[in-house]
Amino acid sequence: TEFTCRRTKLDGPEEWDTDTLAREQREDPDVGDIAQWKIESKERPAWQEISNRSPTFKGYWALWDSLAVENNLLKRVWESPDGKERNYQTILPRKRVPEVLRAVHSGTPASVVFGAELRLPIDLISDRPKKEEGVNNYISHLQDRLKLTHAEVRQRMRIESDRMKTRYDLRANTGGFQVGEKVWLYNPKRTKGKSPKLQKSWEGPYTVVTRLNDVVYRIQKNPQAKMKIVHIDRLTPYQEPPSQ
Repeated sequence: TEFTCRRTKLDGPEEWDTDTLAREQREDPDVGDIAQWKIESKERPAWQEISNRSPTFKGYWALWDSLAVENNLLKRVWESPDGKERNYQTILPRKRVPEVLRAVHSGTPASVVFGAELRLPIDLISDRPKKEEGVNNYISHLQDRLKLTHAEVRQRMRIESDRMKTRYDLRANTGGFQVGEKVWLYNPKRTKGKSPKLQKSWEGPYTVVTRLNDVVYRIQKNPQAKMKIVHIDRLTPYQEPPSQ
């Protein structure tokens, strides 16, 4: 899958200068520690040192080889399939993410979806005149039902999330692939008039050309073919057919 990313220009009262972003990156608990490690050492910390950190931090840790510090800013390095071009994307501190989302979506998600800002329970109390007791009882009962329903949904989501993680970990490729190793690429295609179940979803074999980081690889089908950059989840080991 190929992705196209456009630059977003943000106009606001605060300047997005390098010093401000660098300071906010250092204040971010996830981005700041990764940036400090990249500055102090070229070696990635061992898994035992970061196993208790947040999922966001672990995601940056997996992308260690695709991160760089430029002008005191932590950036994500994006390479072209042939490796001849590089683009540097500044990693935003968490406090800046809502501002970017508002700029991209021309408002908050609530205003885009519902046409108005969400109102909290305090808004319902202060903005509306008092109603008769029956309405208040209805609101109170509705809130109780919603709280109970949301609690049950959250519990079921945690259970299902843990179950999905367990199933995924059983099949996960924790060791990755080495340069020169043969792999299959998952690339499903649909042909008109044929059932998707009867079509081939895997193509190859491809050869691993470069290991960009723990989860992203550059592969090539043959020396004359165009290189591709793919996620490890789309790859599986290729086994040579037995000789006759």
